[in-house]
Order: sequence, then structure tokens, then C-alpha cells
Amino acid sequence: MTTSSGATRAPWRSIGSVTIVLFLVGAYLLGSGLVPAVPLVYGGSEEEAAQRDAGLVRLTLGCAVLALLGLVLAVASGLRIGKVIVIVAALTPILGVAAVGWTYVSAAALVALALGGTVWVSKQWWSDRPGR
Repeated sequence: MTTSSGATRAPWRSIGSVTIVLFLVGAYLLGSGLVPAVPLVYGGSEEEAAQRDAGLVRLTLGCAVLALLGLVLAVASGLRIGKVIVIVAALTPILGVAAVGWTYVSAAALVALALGGTVWVSKQWWSDRPGR
């Protein structure tokens, strides 16, 4: 990518803000849907079932946004962590549907990997800014 002055622009500058936004939106949706989707105590009432279904939708949307973040990291920057994020993002809602206790571990790993990739790209974006 070149700018109007003919200098080559670092790819990090174009994806740095995108990864930050995707991470924040995905982590929020994942976190807000995780507790209702996989309750520690489930009584079986209709209200709890409706909350669980709504939580599972938010959990799945959060995983989809974080999977998109993983694709951006894998394609745009060539980071292998992006492929791992996509795999873990696909696994997390499956565990949520199965109501397995490992859903919390998978969600924590997904957020940690997404945060690590976002921080790395943001660091590259910050260090490649003009005037440095």
C-alpha cells in the first residue's frame, strides 16, 4: 500500500483500529451471553429456558465477531494465532449448546487469544506510525 507521497504504508495501520473494535464488540457479546447461556444452576423453568436461549444467541454472536477478528489476523497480517482464534471461536458455542462446564474455559481462552492478537497488531500499528 502506498500513500500520496509515494511512501509504503504499513498494513498494521489499516487493521489496527478494526481489530480493536472487533475485539471489544466480540468480548462484550461473549461475556454478556456466557452466564445466561451456560448457567451454573439450571432450574428448568420457562423463564430460565428463555434466558438461556437469549444468552446462547449473544454467545454465538460474540464468537462470530471474534472469529471474524481471527480471520482478519490470519489473512491481513499472516498471524497463526488468527487460525487458532477461529477454531476456538467455533468450539465455544458448540460447548455452550452441549452445556459442558468447559465452555467457560473455552470462552476465557478465546478472549485471551483475541486480546493477545489485538495487542500485538495494535503494538505494530503504534510503532509504525509516521514520525517514528
